[in-house]
Amino acid sequence: MVDSIHVARWIAQFEGTNTEFVIFPSTPNRRIHPMIQARLRDSSGPLRVTLASSMRWLSLPLGVLDLVLAHRLKGFFLRRFARGKHFDFVHVLELQHAGYIAAKAFKRASLPAPLITTCWGSDIFWFRQFPSHVERIREVLRLASFFSTDCERDQQSAVELGFDGSFLSGVAMAGGVDFTAFGDAVAKSPTSERRVIAVKGYDRFVGLAPVALRALELSAEFLGEYEVVIYSASRRIRKNAARIARDSGLRIRTLKPHTFSHGEMIQLLQRSRVHLGLSRSDGLPMTVVEAMATGCFPIQTSSSCVNEWLVHGNSGMLIDTPTVDSVAIALRVALADDALVDRAAAENIETIRTRLDPGIIQREAYHYYT
Repeated sequence: MVDSIHVARWIAQFEGTNTEFVIFPSTPNRRIHPMIQARLRDSSGPLRVTLASSMRWLSLPLGVLDLVLAHRLKGFFLRRFARGKHFDFVHVLELQHAGYIAAKAFKRASLPAPLITTCWGSDIFWFRQFPSHVERIREVLRLASFFSTDCERDQQSAVELGFDGSFLSGVAMAGGVDFTAFGDAVAKSPTSERRVIAVKGYDRFVGLAPVALRALELSAEFLGEYEVVIYSASRRIRKNAARIARDSGLRIRTLKPHTFSHGEMIQLLQRSRVHLGLSRSDGLPMTVVEAMATGCFPIQTSSSCVNEWLVHGNSGMLIDTPTVDSVAIALRVALADDALVDRAAAENIETIRTRLDPGIIQREAYHYYT
């Protein structure tokens, strides 16, 4: 996905190394992420990044057509593009687009190199419940020699779906957390003294922002001194938030998708007591990682990999059944217990420092290809 920050961060880990990436776009992209654009233009360093030339202009129309043709067109172009070329690896980043395209391309043709499959957040956990997707996931896994993911959960699922290759260690997409970019947020603003609630505003696909909104409305009497900031809020969420603010008197600010920088997101988390993120499915969300790194107390649905990083009731809250009542109860606990959120901040910062040190993660990423 050439417009994805996750792809951009993956490539960025290889800055200064003698590595060449040839990118084949997997989605009907309308833009290329600025970090990738910069590397496409810069050929001065040892890291080289190029784009499959046929896809620079064809990616969008072919991607739109493939919505009804089940990736056949891009599969054909990928097979033709790879023919006769030498690669050390073919690396699939995300299954439902890149993986399915690779399966179409190489189901009846030889792979040009061993296939690495990187599973993103919901690629298996969510889609394995749909029969129309299960066989396509199996096809990708049958081709793969190596598999990487953020979750032990997804490793087990891959085995159950027929994967018999090798697992690659490390956190697949995070790239590590550089604390020099965060500053000592907790020293400047202890979590218990913060008066902002950050809320993930996704309500499409697997997002459950409407449940979060209703829980906030139900907890209005406990939020009088707080500002609620809902980021990546869709039009529907912004409309509902305005109504709740009007009816309840809550101070609610909404941020449209793509209208704030990564730095502004970090600043929001540094000022927030709680980060509330609800979804039907996820992997290891970077916003949760960054909330932990800034001392912000995470409340997250347990349908993610976060349960492999948090202890419920100690370093965060994990919601098994995301009803309005269950979310409201977790939120009220986090608002009432200063000792809990301060203790969690210290534990979570140490967890991120230990498990997501950029040097360690980047070395692990480099070993994917060696």
